[in-house]
Amino acid sequence: MLNYLFGLLVILMSSPLLASSVVVTAPINKTELTKTFTAAGEVVSVREVDIAMEVVGKLDWVAQVGTFVQEGQSLATLDTEKYELQLASHLAYIAQLKSEIEYAQRAVKRSEALSSKKSISEQALDDIRQPLILATLTLEKAEIDRQLLMLKLKQSHIKAPFDGQVVTRNKVEGAFVEQGDVILTFVDIHNKEVSAKLPVLQLAHLQQGKTKVTIHLTDHDISGSIKSVVQAGDEHSRLAEVRIISDALSSPISTPLQLTINSLYSRQIWAVPRDALVVKAGKSFVYQISHQGKAKRVEVNILNEKDKDTVMLEGDLIADEKVVVRGMESLSAGMDVVTL
Repeated sequence: MLNYLFGLLVILMSSPLLASSVVVTAPINKTELTKTFTAAGEVVSVREVDIAMEVVGKLDWVAQVGTFVQEGQSLATLDTEKYELQLASHLAYIAQLKSEIEYAQRAVKRSEALSSKKSISEQALDDIRQPLILATLTLEKAEIDRQLLMLKLKQSHIKAPFDGQVVTRNKVEGAFVEQGDVILTFVDIHNKEVSAKLPVLQLAHLQQGKTKVTIHLTDHDISGSIKSVVQAGDEHSRLAEVRIISDALSSPISTPLQLTINSLYSRQIWAVPRDALVVKAGKSFVYQISHQGKAKRVEVNILNEKDKDTVMLEGDLIADEKVVVRGMESLSAGMDVVTL
């Protein structure tokens, strides 16, 4: 059929009655070009924290390595006897201050009654009021110190910030710890994702939530997607971290994995018949026929071959305008054409 049309095209083009060029056209399709590449990754936890002491003291108890702990349950405790005695002493001091304030209040009340009768001077009254003012301020500070002591008691008991497992233990019972000393490492073993390092140049082809990833496990594959791309790569290795999520991921943390990443090409891609492509003087182009019936020359960039009859191109093509597949030899931009 195509040979018949081409023969008809030759006959029509040789006719002196025909002022326009006669061409055969074909439609084009907008598509997405997938770039596939492989990478190595490993399973990591979404949350991993080093648990450190906020107060000084001697460790009374620490959870063992491998212990599963729910959020709010104990991970470690200090010997709190020292802080409990300090709090008891401070509470007695607060009670003493309150007693002194009550005594000062009575003294001020009596002095104010005498002052109203002009029995004492204003200076004397001010001197009597001063101890009450100082005792009141001291009590306010003592209440703050009481709260700090209670906070120390609370911080002596470390609780799990989330459900997880103790994976390392740096201190044992009886050890003396300073503020900031790491006691253990606690990991969320339920919420996991995959960490992979990719060349920085490949980041442009990744789209968060859209790029699909195949995660190859020992006996089967599971699907995942890009969760995040760290835009700052390592200046020496030229690699950047990519995080991948999958609802089917159940492998233990630190499991090595092989990944196949299918990324969507970032620019518009066209599937065009191979016969429409013209390569001349180092440039590639096709002819499109406008709605007014005129030929347009559009330069294109050849990406790859889809099959033996189709090539993948990028360029400023228009989806509903067909391309010339026969008869482009005598065409030039702006010429009127007749399509078969």
